[in-house]
Amino acid sequence: MQLCRLILEMLVVGAALVVVSLAIAKLEGTSLKAKFIGPMVWGVFLAGAVTHLLFEITGANEWYAKQYTPIFK
Repeated sequence: MQLCRLILEMLVVGAALVVVSLAIAKLEGTSLKAKFIGPMVWGVFLAGAVTHLLFEITGANEWYAKQYTPIFK
């Protein structure tokens, strides 16, 4: 896998998890101006990006892609 593509995928996964986590926080009634939101965003972003990297390193992404069958067709 090309390094640029891997980095792009890591950024996309991290950003997607940030959006989902902020939406969940908002639904729970959490103020998005709270002091912990900034560190939470960075933590969620890094967790998503690093998890994607680990899945690539271990071959879990390739395995999943081969096993994947759509649930909704």
